[in-house]
Amino acid sequence: TTREVLLEPRDIGAWLCILVFTCWAVASRARTDRDRWFFRRSVIRAAKRWRAAELAQLDLRMKATAAESAQHARAKLIRIVMHDLRSPLLSLSNVAQTIKHAANGPTSSTTPETLRNEAEVLETNTNLMEHIMSDMLDFERI
Repeated sequence: TTREVLLEPRDIGAWLCILVFTCWAVASRARTDRDRWFFRRSVIRAAKRWRAAELAQLDLRMKATAAESAQHARAKLIRIVMHDLRSPLLSLSNVAQTIKHAANGPTSSTTPETLRNEAEVLETNTNLMEHIMSDMLDFERI
C-alpha cells in the first residue's frame, strides 16, 4: 500500500520555506564557487601579466648590457686600429721628409743607398696599412 502524504495548508508554508532556503543555499554556494573561480582566474591572469612584465624588463636589461658590451668592444677595436695605423703613418711621414730633403740637394745623409732603404720602408709600411685596412673591411663584412 502506498502512503499518501497530504499536506495541510499550514504545512505547505513550511515546505515552501524549506524549498526557498534550499534553493537559496544552492544558489549561494554556486555563486561562491563561481566567485572563487573568477578570483582564481583573475589571480592567475595577474600573475601571468606580472611574469610577462618581469621577463620584458629582464630582456631590456640583457639588451642594454649587450649593447653596452658591443659599444666597449667597438671602442677597443677603434683604439687598436688607430694605434696600428699611427706607427706606419709616422714612418711614412719620416720617409717623405727624407725624400723632400734629398730633392733639395745632395747631402751626406742622402746617399742612393739611404734613399733605396727609405723606399723599402715606404713600401713595407704602405703594404702594412693596406693589410690593416683590408682586414678591417673583412671584419666589417662579418
